[in-house]
Amino acid sequence: MRRIDKRTNISKRGCSSLQMFYSVKAEEVFDSYGVSRRCYGIAIVTFPKGEQTLVNSVTTNRSYAFKLARILSRCAVTPTTVHDVVYDWLCENAEL
Repeated sequence: MRRIDKRTNISKRGCSSLQMFYSVKAEEVFDSYGVSRRCYGIAIVTFPKGEQTLVNSVTTNRSYAFKLARILSRCAVTPTTVHDVVYDWLCENAEL
C-alpha cells in the first residue's frame, strides 16, 4: 500500500484537529476465466480517532487510482462519505 504524500487537516474552532491519510491499495483479483488482474482501491485513516475505511477494487488503472486519491485528499473526504464520493466518481468516469 502506498500512501499519498499529502495529509489533510480539518479543524474547527473549539474542536480538536483531525488528520486524514489517503492510501492506494493494490490487490490481485481473478475474473470468471481465472485470469489474474491487479485492482486498486482507496484507504482513508483518520487520526487521532483511528477510524479507517477501505474501498476495494475501484479501478484497474493505477494512475486513475492515484488521481482519485489526490482528489479525495484535496476535498478532505472523510471515511463516512468516501463510498458515496467514489461511486459518484465511477459514474462520471464509467470508461475506467
